[in-house]
Amino acid sequence: MKHCLITRIKKIISILQTSNEAQFRILATKFNEAVEVILELSDKVSKLEKAVYKTHSQNKKENSFFNYISIKMLFILIFTLFFNFRNALFPY
Repeated sequence: MKHCLITRIKKIISILQTSNEAQFRILATKFNEAVEVILELSDKVSKLEKAVYKTHSQNKKENSFFNYISIKMLFILIFTLFFNFRNALFPY
C-alpha cells in the first residue's frame, strides 16, 4: 500500500515536472517572440526618427537660406531708401 502510494506520488510529480517544463518552454518561446517584435519596432522607430530629423534639417537649411536672402534684400532696400532720402534732402 505504501509502495503503491509512493509510486503514484512519483508519477504525479513526473507529470507535473513535464507539464511545468512544457509551460516554461511555451512561456520562453512567447517571451522570445515578444523580444523580437520589440527589437523590430525599435528599429522601425529609429529609421523614422532619422527620416524626420533629416527632413527637419533640410527644411531648416532651406529656411535659413531664404532668411539670408530676405535679410540681404531688406538691407539693400533700406540702404537704397536711405541713399535716395539723403539725396532728396541734401542734393549735391
